[in-house]
Amino acid sequence: MEAADVVPVRFCGRTGREGLQGKIVLVPMDLADRPAWYKKVCQQNQIPCLEHDNKIIGESLDLIKYMDINFEGPKLFPDDSKKQRLAEELLAYSDTFNQAMLCLADLQRQCDG
Repeated sequence: MEAADVVPVRFCGRTGREGLQGKIVLVPMDLADRPAWYKKVCQQNQIPCLEHDNKIIGESLDLIKYMDINFEGPKLFPDDSKKQRLAEELLAYSDTFNQAMLCLADLQRQCDG
């Protein structure tokens, strides 16, 4: 299996993928100050981002499905269609929630001045 680069801001060590740690390179970075090279690698400027086999995946749901297909280990995405719809809805909501929290954090920094 080829190595892959995963570029997260926050990384949870409980990925559910045993042995994947030796096959990926984690690159931590500051969410508020992403380096210019990152914007060139992941043009959507999303976190996390996976580069594997000359493909860039930056959308969380796409990344989960890609990992299920291309890496060994327990599935991250459910097989049951009802559970899939629920997972997609929860992921869509979490993206909205995360964006709202980032906006609030920016406003708080501006107020703290």
